[in-house]
Amino acid sequence: MENPVAPVQSGKFYQIPVSSVEDEKSLLKTKRLTSASCLALVALATLLGVGVIIGTNYLYRMNYDQYVNSLTIEHGESTSIPSEYASPDALREEPDVEARCSVLAEALRNRGVAEKADDDIHRRLYDAWLSHCSGNVGVRLPESDTPAANSTSAHDLRLIFKMARRKRAATAGCDMTRVGDGWCDEECNTPSYRYDNGDCCAHICELSESSKLFPCGSNGYNCKIGTQAPAWFRQQTQFCFRWHPDGDGGQCGTGSEPREICANTGQQTAVYRDDTDGRGGGCQMSWGIVSPHSSSWFKAVQVCYRFYADGNAGQCHTGSVTGRVYEFCAPVGQFTSSYRDDTDGRAGGCRMSWKLKLPSTTTLEPWAQKIQLCFQWYPDGDGGQCGGGAARKLCANAGFWTPYYRDDTDGRGGGCRMSWGIYAA
Repeated sequence: MENPVAPVQSGKFYQIPVSSVEDEKSLLKTKRLTSASCLALVALATLLGVGVIIGTNYLYRMNYDQYVNSLTIEHGESTSIPSEYASPDALREEPDVEARCSVLAEALRNRGVAEKADDDIHRRLYDAWLSHCSGNVGVRLPESDTPAANSTSAHDLRLIFKMARRKRAATAGCDMTRVGDGWCDEECNTPSYRYDNGDCCAHICELSESSKLFPCGSNGYNCKIGTQAPAWFRQQTQFCFRWHPDGDGGQCGTGSEPREICANTGQQTAVYRDDTDGRGGGCQMSWGIVSPHSSSWFKAVQVCYRFYADGNAGQCHTGSVTGRVYEFCAPVGQFTSSYRDDTDGRAGGCRMSWKLKLPSTTTLEPWAQKIQLCFQWYPDGDGGQCGGGAARKLCANAGFWTPYYRDDTDGRGGGCRMSWGIYAA
C-alpha cells in the first residue's frame, strides 16, 4: 500500500488520494461524517441566530410593555395610554401611518416638542415620531422647541388618544354607549336617539359638559334640533280654564260661556268675567293643558298658579294666611286643584300669577324654552277692581312666572274680564 500524501484543502472538504477499495470506503465514511458535522454546525448557528433575534425582540417587547405599563395616570382612576397609540410596531403595521402620526404630532405639539423634555411620556412619543414619522409622512412638527404655554396634561394626552381611536372606529349604526358622551356621532344625530342626547348642539352639550367623557365640540357640531315648535304643539295642544260657582252664580262668568274654556296654541281662551262681591259664595277656578298627541317628555310639563293675600286672607282661597305665597301645579292632561275667588268689600285683595314649569329633559327641545303663557284682562266697569296697576297683557316664557295680577272686585260697578293662552316661538 502506498503511503498517503498530505491532504490538500479544496473548497469545504479535504481531498485524500484513493489507492484501494478500502481507502475509498474510508473516504466515503469521512465525507459523510464531515457533511453531518457541517450540517449540525449550520443548524446550531441558525438556532443561535434565531434565538438572538427572538431574545432581542422579547427584551424589546418586554421593555416596551413595561414602558406602557409605566404610563399610569392618576386622574380620578388609574388608566394607561393605549399601547397601540405609542408603539413603534403599531405605527409600522398601521396602514394609515399618516393618521397615526397626526395623533403623535398633535400630542407633541400641545406638550412642546423639545427633545430634552423630562417626562417619560413625552420622550417616548418623541422617539416614536423620530423612528416612524419624521420625514416619512406629510405631517410636520413645529420648529420651536419651547414647550407650549398651555402644556397638555397627562389626562389631556390620554383624551387625545381616545379621540383618535374614536375617529377611526366607524360604526354602521348608532352605538348607544356613545349617546350623550360629548362627541357628536352623526349616526346618532337623529330623533330616535334624541339627537345624540344633545352632543351635536353646543348650547345643549355645554349645559352638562363636566359630566361627559369628551369635551363638547371634540368632533365638531351639527345641530339638527329645530327651534320651531312641532305640529302636535301648534295644532293639537290647548290651554284650558275651568270654573264653577259655589254660591250665587251671578258672580262668576257671564252666564253664556261653558264651564270649561279652551284655546288652541296661539290663541286666548274665551273671556271669563269675574264679579265677586258681597253676595253669598264665590267662584272656583282651575287650569290645565290638554295635549293628547304630544311627545312623552311634554307630559311632564306642568301648569302652575300662585297667589297671596295682601289684605283679608278670607277672600283668597279657603284657609290661606295673609302674606304667605301658595303654589299649585298639575301636569299636562290634568287640572290644578281649585282656587277659590271670594273678594268683596273686606280690606285688600288677592294677587295671582301663572307659570309653565318644564322638566329638565327639555334642554333637548330649545323651542320649548320659548313657549309663552299669557294672561289678559280688562275692566268692564270700575277699573280700580282689576289689575292693581299691572299691564293689560302679562306674559312669561316657560319656566318663569307672569307678573302678578291683583283681583279686588267688590260692590263697585262692573267686573273684570280675563283670558289665558299659550304661544309657540
